[in-house]
Amino acid sequence: MSFRVFLSAVTSEFGPARSALASDLRARGLEVKEQKDFRQEQDADTTLRLLEQYIRGCDAVVAIMGRSSGSLPPLAAAEPFRRMLPPGIEEASYTQWEIHCARWYRRRLSFYVAAPDWPVSDPYRPELQAALRHHLFEQEGLNRTEGFDSADALCRQVLREDWPDYRVGKPVHPRFRSIGTLFKGRAEAITALRRALVDSLKPVALWGMGGIGKTRLAIEYGLTHAAGYAALLFASGESAEALDASLAGLSTVLRCLPGCKRTRIGCSCWTTSTRRTRSKRRRPDWRRSPADT
Repeated sequence: MSFRVFLSAVTSEFGPARSALASDLRARGLEVKEQKDFRQEQDADTTLRLLEQYIRGCDAVVAIMGRSSGSLPPLAAAEPFRRMLPPGIEEASYTQWEIHCARWYRRRLSFYVAAPDWPVSDPYRPELQAALRHHLFEQEGLNRTEGFDSADALCRQVLREDWPDYRVGKPVHPRFRSIGTLFKGRAEAITALRRALVDSLKPVALWGMGGIGKTRLAIEYGLTHAAGYAALLFASGESAEALDASLAGLSTVLRCLPGCKRTRIGCSCWTTSTRRTRSKRRRPDWRRSPADT
């Protein structure tokens, strides 16, 4: 799982500040790119097409804006994308195209505008940049954060956003704790369980008398082969109420999506899953006695 962020800025105006921001976002485990990171691709014949392809596949764009528009692509390179330009905008620089692509594909887009005294020598086509800022902020009324006067101030402003944090390792439920050398004589069972899961690529049920070690076998298997799984999760099915509580509790083990809201059964991420389990409970043979599974 990754969250892809593109940093849009004119290099001659914000190069060091953009690099500092990229470092801070990468420290959160985010995948961060800027135009200088691009490489030649077989199906992208121009730099503008590379920009369009990446922004189409990213999750968020941070637009850092000042007085300079940056250089413009050749007319022939821009022609296939002219449909993305809003009414009244006839031309755009590479950096401005990044914004237009993000809006066209409805990507999460944040604007950060430098303080008026941000140093820039000989800004390129400032009238083009002024026109875009007027269109975005005065005509369309888009939100922006203004006034950063240093790289540190920019980083502080951007990091206040609700960014996902992927610094934490894979989600592991607290029940996944090994009993070490006390777990004996089950090597063949671990191997058989592994073979059943890998060969069939389907869920596997362990059943038998209560107290014979079904749960312990599942836990030790999960720990043994943890590298092959994105998460180690545990839910109790002893009763309908226990299952609902377990599903809700998984929201503290997994990292919920940005904007997730708490509900009476835990969080909105799990509402759909809980409804599905409730519908399954109406089927009398969906779950056997807890002592038998």
